[in-house]
Amino acid sequence: YSFNALQDRIGTLNRASRTDPLTGLLNRRGLQQALDVLLARADRARRLLEAARAGTVSLVALDASQRAQLTQHPQESLRRLAGDVFGTAAGGDRAAVVRRYEPALDLAGDAARGQEVFRRNCAVCHKIGAMGDAVGPDLTSAAARDPKAMLTHILDPSQYVPPNYLQYVVEDVNGRLHTGLLTAQTATSVTVTRDEGRSETILRSDIESLTSTAKSMMPEGFEEKISPAEMADLLAFLRSTRAAGDTGSGNLDIGTLPGLVEPE
Repeated sequence: YSFNALQDRIGTLNRASRTDPLTGLLNRRGLQQALDVLLARADRARRLLEAARAGTVSLVALDASQRAQLTQHPQESLRRLAGDVFGTAAGGDRAAVVRRYEPALDLAGDAARGQEVFRRNCAVCHKIGAMGDAVGPDLTSAAARDPKAMLTHILDPSQYVPPNYLQYVVEDVNGRLHTGLLTAQTATSVTVTRDEGRSETILRSDIESLTSTAKSMMPEGFEEKISPAEMADLLAFLRSTRAAGDTGSGNLDIGTLPGLVEPE
C-alpha cells in the first residue's frame, strides 16, 4: 500500500464512522489495521506525523497504544516529532498527573459505570472474568488491591515494570516495526503480542534488531480519555471483582497492572 492510498482509506473510514454509528463500529477494526500499516514503517510514520503537524491529517483515531508507539519510537527524531504533534513531551510529568487524579480516591465511584469504562479503555489488554483479552495480567482478583496503587499504575504504568510486561520492538530486514510483549522465543523465531491478543511471529533470520523500550506495553495518557469521576468508577469496578474463592485478604500480586507493587 502507498502512503496516499492508506491516508485516503483512513479518511473514508473516519467519514463513514461519523455519519453512521453502526458503520463506525464495523469500520473500527479496518481503521486500526490501516493505521497499524502506516505506523509499522518509520518513513510512513514520519509522513503521518508531518501531515498531522501541517493540519492536513487528523490523528483522532489513534488509540493509546498507537500513540505510545510513536512517542516511544526507537528513532529519537520521530519521538520528538510525536511530542510536537501531541502537544507535550513524550511521557510528561506522570507524578503530576497522578497527583491531579488523587481526589478520585475520595469519590464514591459507581461499579456499573466503571465496567463500561473498563470495557472501552482496558479490555483490549486486560481480562476480568469472561470480558477482555489476557495480554496484560488478568484483573479478576483486583478487589484485593490498594486503590492508590492501582491509580498510580494506571496513570504511570512504567514506574515499575516486571520483565514479562516490558514492551519490545522488533525491526525486520525490510524496515518494518513489530511492537508488543515478547511472548515466545525459539531458536528460529520470536513472537510479539499486542492489544486484542494480536500476535506476530518473526523469523530470527528476518530480524534486523530486537530491543526493549524499558517501558510497560501499557501506554501512558489515560488521563486524556478518563476523567477523575470515571477513574473513581473504574476503581470501584476493579474493587468489586473477585475470583471465585478469593477472600481478598491476601497480599497483592506483583504485576497485576504492569508494574504494580504492594504498597507499604
